[in-house]
Amino acid sequence: DTAHKYLFNGGPFSVDRVWDVFQRRFDDIDEAIRAESARWGDSGQQNIDSNSPYYPELHLRWTNIPSNVPADWIGQSDTTDFASWYHERERIRTRILGPAPNRATRFVGQLRNATYNEDHPLAGQPNPMYPMTDAPVFAQHGGIVDSGYQLAINNPNAGAAGTIYYTIDGTDPRQPDSSTGTYFSGAVNATALSYSSPVQINARVRIKARILNGNEWSALTEAEFILSGNAPEPASAANLVISEIHYHPLDATLDELNAGYTDDGEFEFFEVRNVGPNPVSLEGINMGAGLDLTTVPDPVVEIAPGGSAIYVANPGAFAFRYGAGYPIAGQFAFDTSLNNGGERLHLRDKDGLTIVDFTYDDAFPWPITPDGYGPSLVLIQPGLRDPSLGWNWRASNDLGGTPGQEAVFLRYDDWADSHFNPGDPGYPDIALPESDPEMDGLSNIEELFYGTDPRAVDDPSLLPQLTIETFDLGSGPAPYAVFTFRYNRAAEEVGFTVNGSANLSSWSPDSLVLVGYPQDHGDGTETRRYRSLQPVDGALARIFIRLSLELR
Repeated sequence: DTAHKYLFNGGPFSVDRVWDVFQRRFDDIDEAIRAESARWGDSGQQNIDSNSPYYPELHLRWTNIPSNVPADWIGQSDTTDFASWYHERERIRTRILGPAPNRATRFVGQLRNATYNEDHPLAGQPNPMYPMTDAPVFAQHGGIVDSGYQLAINNPNAGAAGTIYYTIDGTDPRQPDSSTGTYFSGAVNATALSYSSPVQINARVRIKARILNGNEWSALTEAEFILSGNAPEPASAANLVISEIHYHPLDATLDELNAGYTDDGEFEFFEVRNVGPNPVSLEGINMGAGLDLTTVPDPVVEIAPGGSAIYVANPGAFAFRYGAGYPIAGQFAFDTSLNNGGERLHLRDKDGLTIVDFTYDDAFPWPITPDGYGPSLVLIQPGLRDPSLGWNWRASNDLGGTPGQEAVFLRYDDWADSHFNPGDPGYPDIALPESDPEMDGLSNIEELFYGTDPRAVDDPSLLPQLTIETFDLGSGPAPYAVFTFRYNRAAEEVGFTVNGSANLSSWSPDSLVLVGYPQDHGDGTETRRYRSLQPVDGALARIFIRLSLELR
């Protein structure tokens, strides 16, 4: 069943899907091959064999294919008029990933002809891993149909041998073994129907079908059909965004290490969110840059308005760290991963059209704590903010991020409404971001950022502190300026920058460095400490540090 699901009907290893991956890789390096060919393509020997030092150059040539290369090997009868790079690409497309017989059908043949391995008592004897009976074929393999659609189910076996059985209630046409409920006997399930004429579809339904030929059942064919009036919208730039990126998780814990999850990259994920008013289908979405994606068992295939789905590096590692029940739509494939230093993410729909395309980073103006300190990158106001701009992202409130959950943030207007009332003296002016109603030197935007009370004079310990501390950075102890502040991470409408200056005219964030990990207080706030890049003696006799806030 797994082989049939993955190899056919648009499964992740079906020839069309695999060719799409190959084509993207070919496109990535095609220009480089042209340059390589222009420089070196004609410099090798003309008669090349597998023992020649020039043998690896064969596929880098556009012209002058060696005359002793078999025509069948390159997939063309003419070995001189066409480029070898083109030949190799066409060989893969037409012979490996083309119409049957192709790699999928050949692999099924290998499964059918499998034998016991040499360590088994029955070594060498037949041990088929795929039935000789071919699976039924749906005239349309799932998707959107009109109410009343008549689904034809075809029997591809010679002479239409066997009987097609199907179900419409999600059960398997084979009867499960009563003792375990897991293994299947040869009996027909009581819920199964014998196919004799097209199946009329009047509601959303998942149809499962097999062919019973003598005592042998075929692999399972299954697909979901959705009525056109209730169909989700295809994913597009208008309804789907990447809303969270966890590109550099915390290291594995001892329990995770003992469970075999040794690489922090196994806990990576990114989240997509439906920002439209209607359900959105995730069918066929893929990455054109940054990652390759593949399916998982029972994936999330559509997202409700405001809902989200997750693509994870390793489903097992993700479940071990976060638990079960998350809306996982797929996983990273071909050992691809999210780059800790930032990279381009290009999410595309099933037709290759761009849904979102941007490059994230781990340096200003992007939040820096998601780079190994625990939080994830969270997009501020998904659907309204441009994800290509670093200041439109913030660090998650929770370590490990908030996969599958709508990020909670505090809007200025909501905060102001909770602290000021129309009956207050001076209202509405006292509720403006720049106002300081209690005259303690802090504007309302600062009160929101620090998590302090705009109606009371605040405890000085809650406000930023500038101190001189001693650090030994390898050249002996020296005094450095340290700027410390605690802030409310949910105040994501407030952007902040920390800059240093030696003369009050030239300001730069490069004159400061973050000291250690931000301290998470467990209440949605964290404390950050920045120190001067240079000691505050000798060449740097003084330094000015400022924290700038902006309501975005």
